[in-house]
Amino acid sequence: MHGEGRRRHRARRGDHLPRLGGVPVQGLARPAGAGGSALEGPAPGRRLQPPALPDVLRRPQPRAARRAGRGGESMNAQARSHLRCHAYGLLAALIDYPDDAFPPLVADGRAMRQCRQVLGALHPALEACVAWPDLADAGDGADALAVEYTRLFDVAGSGGPLCPLHGGGYRPDSRMQLLRELVRFYNHFGLTTEAAPARELPDHLATQLEFLHYLSRLESDCLAHDTDADDCRRARRDFLERHLAPWLPQLARRLAQHQALPFYRTLGELLARFIRLETEAPALS
Repeated sequence: MHGEGRRRHRARRGDHLPRLGGVPVQGLARPAGAGGSALEGPAPGRRLQPPALPDVLRRPQPRAARRAGRGGESMNAQARSHLRCHAYGLLAALIDYPDDAFPPLVADGRAMRQCRQVLGALHPALEACVAWPDLADAGDGADALAVEYTRLFDVAGSGGPLCPLHGGGYRPDSRMQLLRELVRFYNHFGLTTEAAPARELPDHLATQLEFLHYLSRLESDCLAHDTDADDCRRARRDFLERHLAPWLPQLARRLAQHQALPFYRTLGELLARFIRLETEAPALS
């Protein structure tokens, strides 16, 4: 069963997967000597791809007139949007299936350091409430994380997986409505889920995190071109409040209940806390 799960998921990651709107989804750093900055590297399995983005999103146009006194605020907002883009790409990479290259990134502390640096810069309150060393615990054996991923998230009993990564797993009575709403969100920004692995529906956590990565990148690009980013910002906050904040605390509780390995237990807690802080942030943050 475990070996079968590993073979089925191996195609989720890698450079051959589709790009998200032509924008690389930034995940964990490359191994030493592979090039790239400290926060760039192999992208997580990319599930969203654009048939065609609206011109206003592909080529932001300058504003006709700038608001007086907004220069410093705009630069700060752009920096936060760029950092948020990194954060969601990193989280999407961490919650994806762990291929052979992933455990070394955990064991040598790179995953933990990047999480602490990027997410902590956005929300300093995380520093004191996250068990950061757990994110450097790859378990016993090279395939410990892969086996645990399959046990927690893939093997379905009568009630589904122990800890579903699909939002609909926590809202079974309204799942079809949820899926339709997610597809409308993605389509509104010119994205489809045709690149997603088989059996993964639009409510998969990694897909939703990749969408938030994409929205944050659009927001950052709009601000860089002095273009109104309010639509992207409102969409991001609405998406968080409707589609992630309601169920991530339940995922974290299930991971603790089923005695997940420290890496996944703490990752679940980090996701729930980070998304809660994102929804509580000021409207223009």
